[in-house]
Amino acid sequence: MSMSRSSKFPLYTFKMILLGDSGSGKTCLFHRIVHDRYRDAGTYNHKSTEPTPSGSISVHYDHYTKEVYLSGSNRANIRVFDTAGGERANSLTHQYYKHAQIVCLVYSVDSEISLNSLGKWVEDARFYLEDSQDSYKLLFALVGLKSDIPAYQREVKAEDVKRFAEHFNIPSECCFELSNVTGEGVAEMLQVLTQKMFDMQTQQQVNELQDCAVLSTGNNESYVHISRTFTYSQLFWKCCCCCKRNGYQALDGHEP
Repeated sequence: MSMSRSSKFPLYTFKMILLGDSGSGKTCLFHRIVHDRYRDAGTYNHKSTEPTPSGSISVHYDHYTKEVYLSGSNRANIRVFDTAGGERANSLTHQYYKHAQIVCLVYSVDSEISLNSLGKWVEDARFYLEDSQDSYKLLFALVGLKSDIPAYQREVKAEDVKRFAEHFNIPSECCFELSNVTGEGVAEMLQVLTQKMFDMQTQQQVNELQDCAVLSTGNNESYVHISRTFTYSQLFWKCCCCCKRNGYQALDGHEP
């Protein structure tokens, strides 16, 4: 996660990766996020040099940065990564997973196999990510595609999704059904996941600042109580002011 202090409000950047078997619809979802239109996976050329706004294409994966507006006049950039077919050759490496904070497990509602196979992707993600120092920031989401198909074509039932989510400790609010064809639910998914990660990150910053204040003053009576309604810059400023008043150097050289 990074933050620009030059902007009026904090600008966070979160990395989201798309995981799932080949044919589950990941690349179509990526294309919908980038271009806000449908593109048939059968016509998608992973080796294409077609540019994407604010994004780039490499041999191993595609990525694209999108700005999302959040509550409290905050905003964040979310960097979405697609495997670009790398899963077919088992060529995904540590670099693809590195620093990921949001892991979207993608399946198709007309394929029960695509849901059941996600277990190995969860294991891979946890192998690469949960031993890192940023593991507390990791958020899993379950994303079902083809929500627009007729009911008789569906193989994945609601109870299957619930059972999978409970088994892998995925919150119910992080389970989605989307349509790459119509775009229904895509913007909402990005909004919900970015906001949730923002809240997790902000709470962690609150905890760290409170710990800093307690350690700096060495006195529980001088403990800083900080509300989650503050923006990051306000939290930073308040803690610095408290430390300054108590005769301690401000954080990161910041002068109140």
